[in-house]
Amino acid sequence: MSQKSYIKNIICGILLCISTNYISAQNYAVSGYLIDASTKETLIGATVYLSDKGTGVITDRYGYFQLAGIPKGEHILRFSYVGYETFELKIEITDKGIALPDIEMKPKPVNIEEVTISASSINKAADRQIETSMIELTPKMVQSIPTARNDVLSAIKFLPGIDRTEPFSPLFTVRGGDPGENAVLLDGVMIYNPYHSSMSSGIFNTQTIKSVDMLVGGFGAEFGGRNSSVMYISTKDGNRSGLHGEIEPGTFQSKAFLEFPLGNKGSAVIAGRYFFDIVPYFIMHTKSYFYDYNFSYTCRINPRHRLTGKFFQSHDRNVIDMNTFYQYIDNTIGWNMYEDFSFIMTDKWTNRAATLIHNWSLSPAVFIRSQIYYSSHSSRNISNFDYRLPEVIDGDSTYTNIHLMTSSEFKNRISDLSVKTRINYTLARFNTLTAGVEYNDYSFRNSAVINLTSQGQLKHKPGQWALFAENKLETGPLIFRAGVRSVIYDNKEWLHEPRVNLVLTLPDEFKLRSAWGLYHQYVISMNTNEIEMNQSVDYYFPLTNYKPGKSVHYIVGLDKQLNPATVISLDLYSKDIQRVYTFDVNQADTKVITLSDKLQQGSGNAYGAELILKGS
Repeated sequence: MSQKSYIKNIICGILLCISTNYISAQNYAVSGYLIDASTKETLIGATVYLSDKGTGVITDRYGYFQLAGIPKGEHILRFSYVGYETFELKIEITDKGIALPDIEMKPKPVNIEEVTISASSINKAADRQIETSMIELTPKMVQSIPTARNDVLSAIKFLPGIDRTEPFSPLFTVRGGDPGENAVLLDGVMIYNPYHSSMSSGIFNTQTIKSVDMLVGGFGAEFGGRNSSVMYISTKDGNRSGLHGEIEPGTFQSKAFLEFPLGNKGSAVIAGRYFFDIVPYFIMHTKSYFYDYNFSYTCRINPRHRLTGKFFQSHDRNVIDMNTFYQYIDNTIGWNMYEDFSFIMTDKWTNRAATLIHNWSLSPAVFIRSQIYYSSHSSRNISNFDYRLPEVIDGDSTYTNIHLMTSSEFKNRISDLSVKTRINYTLARFNTLTAGVEYNDYSFRNSAVINLTSQGQLKHKPGQWALFAENKLETGPLIFRAGVRSVIYDNKEWLHEPRVNLVLTLPDEFKLRSAWGLYHQYVISMNTNEIEMNQSVDYYFPLTNYKPGKSVHYIVGLDKQLNPATVISLDLYSKDIQRVYTFDVNQADTKVITLSDKLQQGSGNAYGAELILKGS
């Protein structure tokens, strides 16, 4: 079947589902937010269960739920969540759906019985269970990994299929991909180079994080632009009950986290960290440091409207200067081996991100999320090694012809202004339609100088439109989701990315999962490991005169629920990398040409098996 025919079939299926649900329009929907009774934070993954019908859903990444297919009459809703008191609410459906006010859940100590109830309920809900290769992390899980140093990006490198590129680099690869093929989203904002130079850690303050979803393949049509993985980080909205937090000042390391109510309907979060690397200061007399800070404000205008604004910034300065160290060796031992020696690496980069989010419950069956954001990253990385080997004759220094020298300077800046709207329409208890549109206005600036020879400069401002739609159907033990993402980049041509996910519940607590999807990538990264002495960041590059990178994912997985708190999963995957680009910045070292002339196209395959035991 051709790609066009496949897309036509998907569209026809969506229209058929819509018409079918118009015919049976006597069923209604209930929607609302679940929040913590003390902090007023939304609860992700809580269960909402319709007792008399035996159906349920779980809250999404915004703490919001939509439960459809409810006939007229009185019904009992049951709300449960691990660590919270379970309670029931009586509702009555007359001639329209119901948008409930915020549902407050009271925390309580966790016991085995509560875990059993919640796990069973969550298994009945499909919203967060349809993804084939998805791992959920919480701040407590990150803190439980000693060598992760309470850092999200360090913690994920212990997960199957994720590898570190090199020992001292924060970059990572997923299932045989490139570091630039991983999307990192902070509350829906694309973050470019989300790393700190010191300690090879991430730029995200764990105290501000609510949850992390790691999609390592087969993800749905809402996400695009990256061929390997998506990391979606949700941050806290703030405590509405009072001022909470901590401040830890220090000489070389300080951090602060505060959450508090702001106005009658709002809450805010302010957090920041500062780190000064004292060891290289004493050894090399260099100043290396980083800082990051967050601000968030959420206004709960009414049960239907929520407005959130968030701002984030980080800055890194990392300097390695070995001159002082080797001069000390000369002076101590009485040598003159390093009197004409220079080894300096200087890395500087800055991240900024700001977003405004509007969540609108248009009706119990329709939820609209609109977002505008700005994200930028700029870096300048310089490395220089210059050594002339001396030869001692009669106590005087003369120099041989042995002269070792290499140098590089890479400058990169990317800015991304984006607008996105997504609509969730719960057509019936068994059918949910998701559709949306997204526009990105990019700006790129790249330049490279290697061994004092310019490798060219590039300035480009492409635009990108994306349309996406998904239809999720649930019938008995089967959950099926089909979708398509269509993209036009830099006014070239529309390219379509069909995707399919399937989950089948089997006897004896087994679940079979599968996914297939086509993915395009229009922004790639330069791999400079062979040129730079230490590549600490990605250098982003637009594919303006080339076809986009392309890969196809094939995934099959099997889950087994060992007990209410433990699941063992086996994933088999194959990634058909049909088009990938790499840089060879030395291929025309004798002349100055633009960086775009240094792209080399290739292809390949990645496949493997992953076994993971998940427990709580």
